[in-house]
Amino acid sequence: MFKCLVRAVCAGAVIIAAPAALAHDVQGLLIDPHLPKETVRLLKERQTLREPQVAQALKDAANLPPAQRQAVLKANGIRSTNFESSLESVFSKSLWPDKTLLEVCFLNGSEDARSRVIAVFTELANETNLGIKQSTKTCQSKTSQIRVSFRDKGYSSYVGTDALLIPYPLPTMKLQNLDVSDAWTPSQRAVVMHEVLHAYGALHEHQHPSLNCQNEFDLPRIQTALKWTDLEMKTNFGQFTFGQVGATSDPDNTSLMFYQFAPEYFKRGATSPCYLSAQNTAPSKADLTLLRAQYPK
Repeated sequence: MFKCLVRAVCAGAVIIAAPAALAHDVQGLLIDPHLPKETVRLLKERQTLREPQVAQALKDAANLPPAQRQAVLKANGIRSTNFESSLESVFSKSLWPDKTLLEVCFLNGSEDARSRVIAVFTELANETNLGIKQSTKTCQSKTSQIRVSFRDKGYSSYVGTDALLIPYPLPTMKLQNLDVSDAWTPSQRAVVMHEVLHAYGALHEHQHPSLNCQNEFDLPRIQTALKWTDLEMKTNFGQFTFGQVGATSDPDNTSLMFYQFAPEYFKRGATSPCYLSAQNTAPSKADLTLLRAQYPK
């Protein structure tokens, strides 16, 4: 029997065979072996554009002549020749355009579980100017911006409009086996809400610029347990800067976007300021404040 690494995933009735199956969040889908190489390249390029030094370099180059702009892109490893599009990615942070009507479709899963997922999308969208099409249809084309699978391994979602890069019929959100019971536990519902917040553009709270959690985690031990690459670890655990996320609020350890790990995965155990003794199962006040600020009514 393995020891649960991410309690928000392991709590409740979800059965996971090994820590490697906990391919949680942003990288859980990026490492999908079915992704075309060009899609992987584009996703990694978007991640590069979120790097603070790259974002600042593009902003500084905005008024330069075209040839010098292209040189800046090339120097930062950006293959795109469209400077305006790359700069737009820096500023948009993968958020959906205001008043977007999002359509969620399902690749599999029970009708009841589909309805519960739509209810979570709608509950959070009601805090914003976004809309959710009230449908539990089976995916039949790429017209739906978000495609949910209950059969693929892990719990993960692409961040905001990154989902549009994913070819049909691959999923853009994975909720492994969360359709096998007639009701979710609070922990399971929290996992769904966490992934839906990612789909709306939210990032991880434990990567907040004012925290130092990347130095609190026992990262080698976590990496060994999850069998993640260095890139996957950086994406899910690396500390953001204010330039990357535009954060203005104080760190929020009640956020749904804060990873909860067992104390043995921290260098200082349960005394670490990044350790949560109890799982957060509902959006915090700060979660909702940021969501409203991103998509003001």
